[in-house]
Amino acid sequence: MSAINPSIVRLVCGTLLLAAGIAAVTITGFAFIDRSSVRSLQAGAPEIGILATECLEPDARCSTSKLIKLADFLIAGDEIDQAKAHKLVRNALENDEQHAGAWALLAYLETVKSSAFTDDAADAMRNSILYCPLCDNKDLLRWRLSFTLQVWDEVPEDIRAKVFEGADLLRWWHLDYDFLEEQGNFARRRGIPFDFYRSQVNTPVRPEEIY
Repeated sequence: MSAINPSIVRLVCGTLLLAAGIAAVTITGFAFIDRSSVRSLQAGAPEIGILATECLEPDARCSTSKLIKLADFLIAGDEIDQAKAHKLVRNALENDEQHAGAWALLAYLETVKSSAFTDDAADAMRNSILYCPLCDNKDLLRWRLSFTLQVWDEVPEDIRAKVFEGADLLRWWHLDYDFLEEQGNFARRRGIPFDFYRSQVNTPVRPEEIY
């Protein structure tokens, strides 16, 4: 089983969405904070850590979105506070067990923890797909495709197929051609049969109908 490089995966996560200042860009309650934003806020890092600690107190009443944002900041930093981020995401899921973005974050954290896409990571990814399969959250669909390609060799076949099924929505609904071309080129360089998996998706909208 090949080891996963957390810095590479983190970089993929961090480049999906941009944030200005301390306000994270959030789409349907899902965001990853750009690493450059976190670096520019290094002076505020202690405050972020304090807020995260406060939200983990037994009597804390932090919202799901706040828990996820704090986990985002911890994940996007140069050094992941893995234990604290994991607890924040778990608390978010206790608030909302159907939060697809939180399940995606958990899949990432489980992968970093073990330096491999483990059964726990796979279960978290399956839940993310279950609660948001063909949804309008373009950034979540993007993230799941990028992440799956990064850890491809360890991803079970059922997750691969479902991720490509969701990513097909990027083609015929979101018209996200540049992103798909970029991911396809990355996959082909790694020997991943990107075009085969796309061709296996049973979609009512064929490429020739929109290109």
